[in-house]
Amino acid sequence: MFFLLASGFAKEFQQKLKIRSTAQPHAGSTVYMSVVNAGEITMGLNNSMDSGAAARGTAPFKKKLKNIRAIARVWVIPYGMMVKADSGITKVSDLKGKKVVTTTGPIVNLTNLNIAYLHSGGVGLNDITAVKSGGIVDNINKVVEGRADASAVALGMPAVRKAHASVPGGIRILPLGAGGSDSFLDREVPGSRGVTQKPGKTRPFLTEPTRIAAFDAYLNAGKAVNADDAYMIIKTLHTNWKSLQKSYGPLRGVPQDQICPPTNPHPYHAGVVKYLKEVKLWSAATRSSRQRLWQQRSKYYLSRVTHRTGNDRPDQSSGPVHLSGGHAADGNPLDFLRPRLFRSRSRFRTGHYLHAGSRARRGLSEISLW
Repeated sequence: MFFLLASGFAKEFQQKLKIRSTAQPHAGSTVYMSVVNAGEITMGLNNSMDSGAAARGTAPFKKKLKNIRAIARVWVIPYGMMVKADSGITKVSDLKGKKVVTTTGPIVNLTNLNIAYLHSGGVGLNDITAVKSGGIVDNINKVVEGRADASAVALGMPAVRKAHASVPGGIRILPLGAGGSDSFLDREVPGSRGVTQKPGKTRPFLTEPTRIAAFDAYLNAGKAVNADDAYMIIKTLHTNWKSLQKSYGPLRGVPQDQICPPTNPHPYHAGVVKYLKEVKLWSAATRSSRQRLWQQRSKYYLSRVTHRTGNDRPDQSSGPVHLSGGHAADGNPLDFLRPRLFRSRSRFRTGHYLHAGSRARRGLSEISLW
């Protein structure tokens, strides 16, 4: 599904921005975030849990990926624990003594979320027989084929509806346990939260409103994208969001005015912030979240700053974002934490110029998405 969305975005950027854009498949967002961070790939689609971990420098990342910036939230992914409906399992606590998929492929934070789901109902790893899988599709197959009693799945996947139709009696999605509050999920797996899903045509396996876990998918940029590039990209997405939703179903769960929510676990790109302010989508909650994220990320960097102007709020800079290194570009001591200007001497091809006011800057001539 990530590749489908990346292909759709590449098509949109090529048509609207006149920049050659391509999408490339890859196995797991955890794997390629470091490539996006380094600027070897322009942008990538990553789940919110991995995005937050990259910003913090926590597992599965060995260090902070300091160039990763959010462009937009593009997809809300409801995530629940699936069992056969006739299994007699109706709540998480019933999984004690059962075979449960805990490790989901190479995506470390999905494994963490699986375990947190169990913890919400008072179930630990010692209470179950842990099963490994190669990915979410394999999760589904293991339950359908009887090789596991329960596994976590993304509810919007067609394979989940297919499983419901093919298994005698259908499937059931277990609600989070009593301990599965938003604060619990955010503590166990930052970037996740709880959502209530209602029965519907695309969710025939639900018989009543059910509270499960969820996480977001973000379009992220790395070192290759400067502030002007980010501004153009978010403007293109935002202004064409409704037409994109008609073509790509997963986007329909994100309203146009909520593609940049204040719940982001990693900083928005400076160019995105500029655009959000222009279209009045930059709220007090978003500003507060941004300041909190920058405070978490900047403790080390602030120790290097000797000159303070009193304007140390990274979202309040009034000067041009034009950075050439680890120094404040406009007197703001946090400005050097913003993405650096993409330089033509890097390994990337750069051709056209982007304009902001009277200043011309070299920008992207090609966009690659993973």
